[in-house]
Amino acid sequence: MQVLENVPLAPYTTFYIGGPSRYLVFAQDDEEVIQAIQFAKEKDLPYLIFGGGSNILVSDSGYQGVAIRIESVGMDFVEETDQTVTLKIASGEVWDDVVRFATEENWWGIENLSHIPGFTGALCVQNVGAYGQEAAQVVQSVEAYDTKEEKIVTITNAEMKFGYRSSIFN
Repeated sequence: MQVLENVPLAPYTTFYIGGPSRYLVFAQDDEEVIQAIQFAKEKDLPYLIFGGGSNILVSDSGYQGVAIRIESVGMDFVEETDQTVTLKIASGEVWDDVVRFATEENWWGIENLSHIPGFTGALCVQNVGAYGQEAAQVVQSVEAYDTKEEKIVTITNAEMKFGYRSSIFN
């Protein structure tokens, strides 16, 4: 894990504003996310986990903690039936690229969620939606790091308690 110091966050947000983060980590996988959170705890600093930066505004004075940008990528084919296709998608994948891939494969069901900015990991945070479709209708489960138990857990759709632009993650 590489820890950078005093890096402006503006280039990593869609508004292109924001001062430096005391520390910045580009997490390429789960282990680096866990290491970054442990680093923040050791330094007794808050941490901010973000992806595409489409739902954050950073003050010009910056962030006095550890900013952790999720950059894990990958899409794994899990299962296909007559009615469904199941993919396991890394949280650092650009969401619109996932939608484009699915439509190019003629897999229908998430096409209305096209052009929603951000990374896949943010999909469940706000139960993103458009034109009658929402994340709650297509997400089966997520793997997340439980910071209290200090382990990776699987959270089912029902456990996410989706509501209008809400879930247990926000």
